[in-house]
Amino acid sequence: MKIDSGDIISNVIDGVLEFATEVIKMKRAKKAAEQAAAVVNAMRKDAVPSDGLLSDQEMYLMGARYYNGTHGHPQNHKRALEYFNAAAEEGYPDAQFAMGMMYLNEEGGLTYCDEAARWLGEAAGKGHTEAMVELGNLLVSGRWLTDPELAVSWYENAAEYGHSEAQMKLFAMYFSEEAVKDRDKAAYFAKLAAENGVEGMAKVVSDFEYIGYSGDPAAVAEAYYEGKHGKDKDWKKAIWWLTRLADKGDAAAKFKLGKIYAAGESGEDEPTAKFFAKMWYEDAANAGYNDAQHNLALLHYQGYFGDVDYESAFKWMNQSAQSGDNESQLIAGVMYYNGEGVEQNQQVGLELIRKAASQGNEEAREALSQLSDEN
Repeated sequence: MKIDSGDIISNVIDGVLEFATEVIKMKRAKKAAEQAAAVVNAMRKDAVPSDGLLSDQEMYLMGARYYNGTHGHPQNHKRALEYFNAAAEEGYPDAQFAMGMMYLNEEGGLTYCDEAARWLGEAAGKGHTEAMVELGNLLVSGRWLTDPELAVSWYENAAEYGHSEAQMKLFAMYFSEEAVKDRDKAAYFAKLAAENGVEGMAKVVSDFEYIGYSGDPAAVAEAYYEGKHGKDKDWKKAIWWLTRLADKGDAAAKFKLGKIYAAGESGEDEPTAKFFAKMWYEDAANAGYNDAQHNLALLHYQGYFGDVDYESAFKWMNQSAQSGDNESQLIAGVMYYNGEGVEQNQQVGLELIRKAASQGNEEAREALSQLSDEN
């Protein structure tokens, strides 16, 4: 059989032309698709929710751009509200949370706590942890329904999802300064927060063993300050607990802190220890705590804070003496008698020394005897 080479060449040419035609069609289709996509993207950029061009996520992101004034969009909370609301109505959790926060913060003309709670609840129900925490905050803020138990429920949900703020709030709720409401739960959420990297919580966890015998922070502090209730004396642990009490205004705790720092037991360098000793003693002394006034006076008298300061020493010693402390009466009396830090007045000095002696102060009796012999 004879093969016609002309037919072969013709068939090859036809095939090449057909292939080339398909390639051209594909390129044209690709270009057309790119052009169409560009048109759609341009439309999307200026699309409004009612156009139906945007997905729920895109509506939320568009709202975020208007809310923050980013990606070439001017900041416009009312415009942001349109997009957030559209996405929220479709059930998008981030948009529901945004709606709740706009109501909560009274942005975009919104002012209703009921609506804030509704949207936050919608988002929280879908696992949005920020919404859970904000809903809990709303329930304890007094701005809406006050329901601490429900707030705890939302905080616990968020905490189990790893939300550190919720973990911290629960720790604070279960472990207050006044009393430990639930030691086990407080310890559990402290541990979660520590594992989440919350600063300072690792120390809280290690310190939680300190309340094994008592839920009273004052008793715990006392146990480590005095070495009682089966606890060894531990100044660092005592400082931790005493500081918690002192920050709440406990004058006795402030006095004990001053005493620890002044004795050099805090582990701090000397200048730092002296600074805190003075600070805590003065706080307690100004609150009328007699022992703090007495000790602060002695430190000024001895020049512990720098130069000897008889005036400050007399000021605090006299305040303590007026409260009836016999040791302070003796020292203030001697300072009056000698004119140290105060204008000399031997008569007033002797009266104070006699008051101390009348309360059984042996040193005061000896001082009176010695003064009598000299006179």
